[in-house]
Amino acid sequence: QRRATVTHLGRTGQWDYTAAVQYSARGDQPLADDVNLEYNQPLADRRVNTDRQLVSGFGRASYRFEGGGEMGVSVLHVDAEQGVAPEGNATKPQTRYWRYPLWQKTTVIASGQTTVGSSTSIRGAAWGSRFAQDIADYRSVAYDTLNQVQQGRDLTGGFRLIGSRNFSVGTLSLALNGLSSQHEKGAVLSGQTDAEPDSTTTFGQNIFSAGLEYEAQIHPRIEVSAGANIDGADYPKTGPFPERDPFYAWGATSGLRVEVADGWVLRGAAGRKSRFPTMRELYGAAIGKFVPNPNLKPVTAWIGEVGFEHQSPSFFFGSTAFLNRVRNTIDKTTLQEGPNAGKEKRINLKGARIYGVETTV
Repeated sequence: QRRATVTHLGRTGQWDYTAAVQYSARGDQPLADDVNLEYNQPLADRRVNTDRQLVSGFGRASYRFEGGGEMGVSVLHVDAEQGVAPEGNATKPQTRYWRYPLWQKTTVIASGQTTVGSSTSIRGAAWGSRFAQDIADYRSVAYDTLNQVQQGRDLTGGFRLIGSRNFSVGTLSLALNGLSSQHEKGAVLSGQTDAEPDSTTTFGQNIFSAGLEYEAQIHPRIEVSAGANIDGADYPKTGPFPERDPFYAWGATSGLRVEVADGWVLRGAAGRKSRFPTMRELYGAAIGKFVPNPNLKPVTAWIGEVGFEHQSPSFFFGSTAFLNRVRNTIDKTTLQEGPNAGKEKRINLKGARIYGVETTV
């Protein structure tokens, strides 16, 4: 393995800046003695196709205003190439022999914070990124003959804005988040890694979230918090799949902490949150490994806990009981029949109940 990093930090007047460059590389990873890999392992001492090279650069400059605010811009670029170890304990038609001859990401971020008066603060960020990835799919573990190359190109932009205001009792915070992403997938069937794609498919998504939270010390012994949010996801471009309605979900959070006696605290929390299926989960086929399922539902979790703790100068005891109720868990199943037998498909399960007690002494 080889790795080299050069970093420079500086400050001049009200400017701060950072610059860094990194290079790292490794050959195929070594194997343990007597390893049991029955298939797809032609080498005796090294795991085949596990090498990697990476070059990255990072720069940031920020300016501190006289009034206490700050604004900065960051740039990150990563350029990598790597192999993917094939399955070594099974032989099947779906075994993948992959390499990533291209893996690049460039991100630009502008961020800042400021105060308005003596009781209000605002901070936020906006960013844009480009991601490029090629997957070279080979016919055998020799990695000398290509089946095809799948090209993925992503353009993403987003923002986050958080405002807080202090009152005589408590703090109120508002958070706004937005993201828009476009994914273009192309396939090169000619077996050349640098050729133009024979066909392209475009997917897109827009995600937003807005949340409000209040925290307060309403009594010298009592702290409370409560919040609510609304989330949404729209998919304006669905490639070859039918258009779908947007996802919407609400969430909530609440908490209570009470000092019932000197050294004794009772606390509880409850909330609800949802996770939408990603574009990869809805439409990704991974060069024939998955059967897409554009009908996936969001995952929703109800979470609650209650606990107490006692602390003295030389002793601590705490115990928390928790219960999580998750619905529409996203999992994978292997199809057993039909033209897609042997392939995997993402599905929604009924969900899960997770409960227990955690105790610390």
